[in-house]
Amino acid sequence: KIVDGRSESTYEVRRYQGMGNTTREAKFDAATNAILKMGDSIPGAKYAAGDFSDEWIHWVNTNLLRGVDAGVIVDILTKKGFHPVKNTRLMHRLLCWNSLDIYLQQLPDDNDDQSSKGNSAGSVTSAQVRQAVSGIKVDARFMRWVTEIVRKGVDGELVVELLLERDVDLAKEQCLFAQKIQRN
Repeated sequence: KIVDGRSESTYEVRRYQGMGNTTREAKFDAATNAILKMGDSIPGAKYAAGDFSDEWIHWVNTNLLRGVDAGVIVDILTKKGFHPVKNTRLMHRLLCWNSLDIYLQQLPDDNDDQSSKGNSAGSVTSAQVRQAVSGIKVDARFMRWVTEIVRKGVDGELVVELLLERDVDLAKEQCLFAQKIQRN
């Protein structure tokens, strides 16, 4: 400030937008608020790599049942701050689910009805999955598919669990085969 042609120094207390008395406090408060806001938009940031809450596992299962592609689910989880590739069980589940969809698309159509085939984009709708799954015969071809997916490293218990969710009771149809797969 200039007084009578001379500059004078004054010391004043300044407040920055109600956040703090000093620039250091203001910056700290701004950073804290930004982190809190970011945490709301990236829910996976509060979990360790590979961990998921039951709510998010339910979200994955619901979207799989709706016919959402597994790759899309992984992309969404990654954008939300999760690390799905570090959760082996989840990745095996998605692999098995995708593989079963491919198996169902390749089933011969007994009644020449196109409704059990995938749509032109290659994805399978939930209605098509329900119709195709209800027609699954636990025959030698299906058992080869199960054996192959287990050979790829997917936990047998997870395969049996996934098949139950898709209305295929492997234990009821092929008890000894189901037990062998589960012990893998």
